[in-house]
Amino acid sequence: MRNSIIGAALAFTLAGTASATDYKLEFAPGIGKVLKGRGGLEVFDVRTDKTLMRIIAPGNRITNRGTVRVLVMNLGQPSFEFGPDQVSVELPDGTPLKELPVAIFDRAEKFVGREVGIAGSVDRSVKSNLQSYAEQQSSGMTAAAVTGGTLSHEDTSASSSRMDELSDQLPGAKQLGGLNGVLRPLAVGPKEAWGGYLVFDLPKPLQKAKADQPVTIVVRTGKEVHRIRALLNRV
Repeated sequence: MRNSIIGAALAFTLAGTASATDYKLEFAPGIGKVLKGRGGLEVFDVRTDKTLMRIIAPGNRITNRGTVRVLVMNLGQPSFEFGPDQVSVELPDGTPLKELPVAIFDRAEKFVGREVGIAGSVDRSVKSNLQSYAEQQSSGMTAAAVTGGTLSHEDTSASSSRMDELSDQLPGAKQLGGLNGVLRPLAVGPKEAWGGYLVFDLPKPLQKAKADQPVTIVVRTGKEVHRIRALLNRV
């Protein structure tokens, strides 16, 4: 449930920012083997003795706001901090594109969560009314019998709650949940993985440019600094 809210919050925050086609983030030709997927998605992997890293250009159209997804695994011994401060998209002169603060996504997540809660409350109310109606019309038969033995909404809600609690206790649950959301800071220990989406703004001059714009995706993992050449490709 939390993963769906995070994804919805990300979409909510980006809503209305890509209605026109301007750029797509792509990896520069010649950097190495790039895996390509549907919708313009591109994937580039980097491996060193200490780090395994995957950078994903989602392929979404960028007007004034774009995303890049970075996943890392710590292959070394010391832990390192990894979050939005360790990832940047830079122009040729070294100027980083402005990143959206995590607080914006926190507000969006709260809004989406509230709306999901309201929708869930309405849904439970409707199911409850249907159950009462079924009991009245079936001369003592329960709603479960009428619907072929399905659980009541109380049983379903309790079961879902227990599943959420168990999921949160699974090893790596926090990491798996985070990988699907916006990039947040975390200490990444040996053999642990972390990552997420970094959202950046395009400055006005760049939005009005008529040609492809070279950029560098800079990723810092501990003492290592990785520089991956990319393009904001005009489309």
